[in-house]
This record gives sequence, structure tokens and C-alpha cells, in this order.
Amino acid sequence: MERSFCNSTGIGHTSGAGLRLFPNPCKGKFTIAFDRVDIKDKVLVRISNAAGQTMLHREWRLDRGASNINVDMANAGSGVYFVRIQSGSEITTRRLTVE
Repeated sequence: MERSFCNSTGIGHTSGAGLRLFPNPCKGKFTIAFDRVDIKDKVLVRISNAAGQTMLHREWRLDRGASNINVDMANAGSGVYFVRIQSGSEITTRRLTVE
């Protein structure tokens, strides 16, 4: 089965460069930070492993002015994961390494 992942298309009025995951690599707990927040819709986060299995699928609503989402994947095990963040029709996918 072929899988493809995009680097980034942006979220709201932020570009993919306005979105950071840190620390990366991490021990399972990490933060999704939006440098400039202009998100009008809910934020959907889906984290998949390298085999394409969904490890986490969750919806967040950021309060006005909020710019961070804290995620705990400590029980997922070490490996490479793909973090897909969606707000409305805008999607960004980033690679995350869990040690």
C-alpha cells in the first residue's frame, strides 16, 4: 500500500512555517505551537505511525489568543510518527520522532 504525506499547506492564515512541534525528538510529550494564531475552526490532530496506523485522533478548540496544544504520546513507543493538523480545509503534516 502506498502512502504519501505532505510537508505543509498551512492552517488558517498561518503558513506551515508558522507551526512548530517541540521538542523533536521527544520522549512522547510534545507541544504543537502556532506562531501566529488565526484559527476559526476546531483543530483536528491525527498522529499516525510509519505503517499508517492511527495512534491518536483528537479535536481541540483553541481559546482566543491560545497558541499551544500539549500532546502526550508517552505510551506510544519509540519511532517515527506523522502529525497531521487540520483546521477547516487547511492541513499541515509534520514528522515527529519519539525516543
